Amino acid sequence: MVSVIKKFPSFDLINTETIDKEFSIYLHIPFCKSKCYYCDFNTYSGIESMIDEYVESLQKEIYVWSKIVKNPKVKTVFFGGGTPSYIKANDISLLLKTISQSFMLDESAEITAEINPDDVTFNKIYELMDSGINRVSMGVQSLDDRFLKLLGRRHNSKDVITAYEVIRNAGLNNINLDLIYGLPYQKINIWENTVNKIIDLNPEHVSGYCLTLEPGTFLRHQVEIGVRKKPDDDLAADMYRLLCEKLNSAGYLNYEISNWAKKGKQSLHNLCYWKNNIYLGFGAGAHSHLPGLRYENVSSPVKYINSIKNIEDNNYSDADDLTNFRDQILGVIKDFELNDKQMQMSDTMILGLRLTEGIYYSEFRQRFGLNLDEIYGNEISNLKELDLLEVYKLNEDSILRLTEKGRLLGNEVFLKFV
Repeated sequence: MVSVIKKFPSFDLINTETIDKEFSIYLHIPFCKSKCYYCDFNTYSGIESMIDEYVESLQKEIYVWSKIVKNPKVKTVFFGGGTPSYIKANDISLLLKTISQSFMLDESAEITAEINPDDVTFNKIYELMDSGINRVSMGVQSLDDRFLKLLGRRHNSKDVITAYEVIRNAGLNNINLDLIYGLPYQKINIWENTVNKIIDLNPEHVSGYCLTLEPGTFLRHQVEIGVRKKPDDDLAADMYRLLCEKLNSAGYLNYEISNWAKKGKQSLHNLCYWKNNIYLGFGAGAHSHLPGLRYENVSSPVKYINSIKNIEDNNYSDADDLTNFRDQILGVIKDFELNDKQMQMSDTMILGLRLTEGIYYSEFRQRFGLNLDEIYGNEISNLKELDLLEVYKLNEDSILRLTEKGRLLGNEVFLKFV
């Protein structure tokens, strides 16, 4: 991405005619009680005193952008972090009210909040549901207390079971449970035990991610200095295969490389990302994707709040107002990137191949006015020879997707389309 000191694009790029009729919203809640040892997300502990100002800033950012993109319909809302469940349910309610007052929030919109097991009480879940939350994603990671401690998680395995039962008893029927595999010292039988317990809980959705030792994280530092054993990549691949087998046998659809769902319970918000559709991100470090443009907000909550304060209160109802807003919004935006047609096609390939259903030739042609083989014929042919991609027919359409081998080597496949 380029520095915002350079010319930020005209708002003609993002007027109501160029935005799809439907889009998604992401709200970043950067607050955590403590930082997990593997986490490199834009999160902070010990700044609880900023929560009220931060929520007010989110409300203002939502409002001013609603004057730019006018009234497209919001199909999904996702509260991520950080720990959205760490702030008051009333704050979540205020933000959802701001969204519904600023945009056309679909009556059937999927509205998700990430939660930590130790934040869950019946009253908290009931209040979240009352505010409009109809899906939760709980960070379980493991059901073995030794590995929860290794990851720096605040909860234990009993907390997970208790929290899950509370959520169910509150009447919420759309739950995702996040898992991490490929941990230092983790053996296949230990992982299998966690997977079996998750299946017994019977959530609507399961996400399973291989541990990545991100630069700057405490866990990576521990591995680098020899305090922790380096994870075994081959064993992690075996754990992924076991997860696939177990969940598929239990009736879950592996609709994306790292995600499984019961029928009709796929994450609609994440599908927006994987289908390279339009979304607005609000909050510190949030990313947005608009037609021809991707941008990222400043990461620091302090800088974010101060930048939002500098935006004048206005109805933004005419061209002069929009020009003024354009100048002021540069303080909130950290980086931006203009996406030409080639970049949009590349993004569509990399994201779309994560989906089990793959990429429809007809949809690619409709979106870009070009045939898939015209643009990526050589890459597709080479990857088919390596048994990493396959093309299959559905009715009159052709569909490109990863093979079973390709799913294990997805990142190597994606690099061919950069």
